Amino acid sequence: PNTPTSCHRSLPTVPPAPPLVYVSDVTASTLTVRWRSTSTGGAPILGYYLHKKREFGEWQRVEVPEDADSYTLTGLQCGTRYQVYVTAFNHVGASQPSDAIPTKTLGREPIVPAQSSLLRVNVTSISLNLAAWLDGGCPITSMVVEYKERDMSSWTLVSNHVRWDNTSEFLVLDLKPAHHYTLRVTAHNSAGSSVATYPFTTLTHLGATLSPELMVHDRAGAVPWYLDSHVLVAVVVACILVLLAVCVAVAYTCRRTNTHTQTYKAEVNHVHNDLTPDSGLTSETLLGGRSLEILEAYTPSTLPLGSYDEISPYATFRMPGETKTPPPPPLPSPDVSLAESTYSRVKRKCSASQDGGETPYQEPHCVLHPC
Repeated sequence: PNTPTSCHRSLPTVPPAPPLVYVSDVTASTLTVRWRSTSTGGAPILGYYLHKKREFGEWQRVEVPEDADSYTLTGLQCGTRYQVYVTAFNHVGASQPSDAIPTKTLGREPIVPAQSSLLRVNVTSISLNLAAWLDGGCPITSMVVEYKERDMSSWTLVSNHVRWDNTSEFLVLDLKPAHHYTLRVTAHNSAGSSVATYPFTTLTHLGATLSPELMVHDRAGAVPWYLDSHVLVAVVVACILVLLAVCVAVAYTCRRTNTHTQTYKAEVNHVHNDLTPDSGLTSETLLGGRSLEILEAYTPSTLPLGSYDEISPYATFRMPGETKTPPPPPLPSPDVSLAESTYSRVKRKCSASQDGGETPYQEPHCVLHPC
């Protein structure tokens, strides 16, 4: 006999769909994450995985029971950013991750106080009221205190681990009276760091404050007037112009000296050409047997050009190559009768040339240089 058979058709099962996730409650150290399932995948959900990651940290996973729809993360850092997402799983496997939700715990970096509430200045020290710093909702873990003279670039470290509390004060000692300083305080907490700088001036030996007029001329970072770029440019340009003027003056002086020397030599040569036997005047006649080379060898230091007939018999000369030259002997006075006869002979010769009619008249080139 035929026996009846029953057929069972089973539906395929898959992992659950990603849940919908959001963050509901946030404190300085906790985050409450909620979710809602959209599809089980044909099989009961066995549980959830909640993933969290701190900014610049690593991912961490927390397993949550299947009947839960929220979870509170505890022990988180104050004022810190996090990311969270959730996955559901059944006996087939885990769902795709939900969208990552960025969030942040409450709190912020320390709040910088006003100088008047933080700083109290004395003659050789200052006192810091640490309670003036507000923690921003996250406890201040440490503080760094530094100072420097206002015109200096390097900082002096007082302490890099000052403990913050609401009752104590912190002293900075060994300062100079009536000096300008800059104080730098850095406060750290889990949310970040805050840096504040405070310029101050210590009191004088008598406990008085410096007048504002004295403080104006000692600004932090002020550049001295002689280092100003405009002043430097003007000084450089002036130096260049002065150097050019000196070079031009030296070149002009050298050129003028060379020109005078050449002119002097040309006129000396011209005198030699005039003193020929035809003219009846010779260097021996005028100088009593001494050669006119004496005139060439000695260069007068103050001799006007073109005035050789006015040379003083007492002028001093220097031989080339000698460091010290004795004055030349005085020129002898020429014989009056010899000079007159020579002058008469020159005059007759010039007149004969004019009267004879052999040559046309030309201005006689006869020069008599009296001693």
